Parts: sequence; C-alpha cells; structure tokens
Amino acid sequence: MNTMLLKYGSAVVCLDATHKTSDYALPLFLLVVKTPSGYAAAGTFIVQFETSFCIAEALNIFKQWGNNFSPQYWMVDYSNAEISAIRQVFVNSRVTICDFHRIQAWQRWLRRKENNISHPEHALQLMKRLGSALNEGEFEKALKDLVSSEYWNNEKFRSYFETVWLGVKELWVMFHRLEFDVVLTTNNGIEAQNRVLKAHYVKSASGKRSLTSLIAAVVCGYLPDNEKKFHESTMRQSSLYRQYKDAVPAFLHNRPHSFIRHMLRRLVNAEEYTRSDIRELPTEGAFAVQSERDDDEAHTVEFCKPLCTCPDFAKHKYPCKHFCAVFKHISGWSFASLPDSYRNRPEITLGSCPPSDTSSDVLDLVELPVFEAPQQALHSEREALGNPAASVLRKAIAEEWEKCSSLLHYCHGR
Repeated sequence: MNTMLLKYGSAVVCLDATHKTSDYALPLFLLVVKTPSGYAAAGTFIVQFETSFCIAEALNIFKQWGNNFSPQYWMVDYSNAEISAIRQVFVNSRVTICDFHRIQAWQRWLRRKENNISHPEHALQLMKRLGSALNEGEFEKALKDLVSSEYWNNEKFRSYFETVWLGVKELWVMFHRLEFDVVLTTNNGIEAQNRVLKAHYVKSASGKRSLTSLIAAVVCGYLPDNEKKFHESTMRQSSLYRQYKDAVPAFLHNRPHSFIRHMLRRLVNAEEYTRSDIRELPTEGAFAVQSERDDDEAHTVEFCKPLCTCPDFAKHKYPCKHFCAVFKHISGWSFASLPDSYRNRPEITLGSCPPSDTSSDVLDLVELPVFEAPQQALHSEREALGNPAASVLRKAIAEEWEKCSSLLHYCHGR
C-alpha cells in the first residue's frame, strides 16, 4: 500500500475521517488516492483525539515511511485540525477543501429547521455558483446574486457564510484551482470507501467492536482487498485481458478506460476543424485554434506545458479537441509530442504497483487474529487471482495465535 501511496499520491492525497468504527470514540482516517481504477485507500491511521497535534504525529509517520514523501496537494474536509496538521508536516503542499464534503456540509446546514431556510435547494444553487466560478468576475457576480437574495436577510445564514466560508474562499472556489496542474475535484468515491469499510469490515457478530478487531479488519481485510481490487481492475483494462478495437488509436492502448473515452470524444469533436482553423504561433509548439462559437476568438494550445486556454482543458487537464485538431492537421505534432512527464502520468497509465506482502507487514507490527472478509466483497478478486496461499497462511498463523493467547490465562504474574 505504501507503493500505491507514493505512486498515486505524489500529486493529490485525500484525507478523510470516519467515525463510529469501534465502541470507542476514536476517529479512523483514510488516506485516499485516485488511481486509474478509481478511488482507493492507500493508508489508514487511528488517533485518540481529533486534534492537529495527533493528526500531525500520524502524518509524519507516513512522511518518514515514504522518505519525506510530500504530495503537491491535499484535499480535506473542512476541518481546522486537519488543515493545520497538514500545513505543519507538509509545508510545501497546498490544501484544498473537497467539493463533495463542502456541498454536503452546506446541504446539512440549510436543511436544519432551526436555521429557517425557506428554500434550501435554491439557496444551495446560489452557493454552488460561487464554488464553480472560473474567474474573479464570475465569483463577484455570484456573490452579488447571493447577497441580493432573501437568504442574505437571514442573520444565521449571513453569519454562517461570511464567518465560515468567505474567509477561506481560496480553499474551495474553482478559479483558485485553475493554476494547479492536476484535477482537484471529487465525487462520492471517497464516501463510498467509508461505506464499504463500515458495512463489510467493521461489523461484529457479537455486537462488540473492539479496537483490536477494528485494526484486524482494516489491516487483514480492508486494505489487502483494496489492493487486490486495484490489481484486478488494472488487469481488466489492459491489452493482456482483451484486445482493443481498431477504432482505438495505438497511443491510447493500455491506458485507463476513462481516459480513452475522454480522448475518443475529443477526437470525434476535432473532425469539425480544418487546417485553416489552426495558426502556428512564434513559440515552438504553440498554436492558435479557432473557436467554433466565436470567429473572433481563438484558443491557445501549448505542447511544452501542456496547456489549452479552453474550459475543457481547465476542468480535466486532459488533451481537448483543440489539441486533437492539431494532432490531426499539423504534421510532426501528435500525442507523442507531449512531454514524457505528462504522457506517463500515473493517472493516465496502467503501470501496476507491485503487490505488497500485507501479512508480513502485520506480523512485524502486531499479532492480530485473522479477518474473514465477506464473500460478496471478495468473490471477484478470488476468482481472478486464484491463489489462496496468502489467506491460508494468515489463517494458519491466526490459529496458532489463538492457541497461544488461550495460554495467557495461566501466565499470571509472569
């Protein structure tokens, strides 16, 4: 899992806390990364108190394990403790608030009866417009619309929005992220990781959820299964599993399906352009591509960065139809002309992480009972891998551990 964190977490790591995973008020934190197969938990830690000191102490351990590992960006819930801890440990990283959790927090606040919001959904739409602003002008206009609405007359709403959110707008407004070279938006993939953990791994037949059983569930079940699922999904997207159709260009082979779909759509859209719509600029690798909406507007495409001034590239950070138009019409400039560092980015390649020996890691840390994951959660992984050696070994070790633990009752005073 450390390899996965280092590979897919060099750009963005999402830090998310989940609660009620044991009979004690101990928050469990997930370090989630976005892989070509979706969101995956690449690390976890439990702290006694949800304070910046405790969180920073745990994060520093991950930093040391990764030889001063330091992501470019951290995405968090709006938690002052989390933000402060990250800024202490990763001084060169930038922090942004997760869109999903931000909107979720707004929804919950607007729906509380004591806040007296007459039309929560309409108020939410006005608030969302601020978050999606692509420049300062759009933000100011959206803010003006919100201030002139009926909701601004509500003292609770005005105080909440001014005090809690406006003061940290650089952490959640879209145009503050446009300078970033990665996509910093999330869907409910992180929340889904929490639900899977709680529903399938931390349940106990006896109704008691001790800290030991929680650690066993996470280390012996949840994390290994996450890794198996990642490797299976990677394999299913590669040419080793299924041959690509002729319509898929060779440069898109062995790349994530989501990236392939993105590129195929842009290649189709680029068919509307002709050579006369593209003008070479003085800078090498720079082109002006005519806008299809406005004859007086052109989007600048730069291969060296790479960059396009269109909204599509700003949103996805993937080649847009303007890049594809250049690929099609300008000799000597293709996808292969993009920098190696861009074409080989982990999020658009299927380079698999080497499997980790989770069972050995567990034995080095602490003796834990075996955790049997539910059949519905593991059926596909077992079917694909067909190698039960690791699970058999863990079970055998756990049986020996149980024998030893039963003898402890006769070792009083030893």
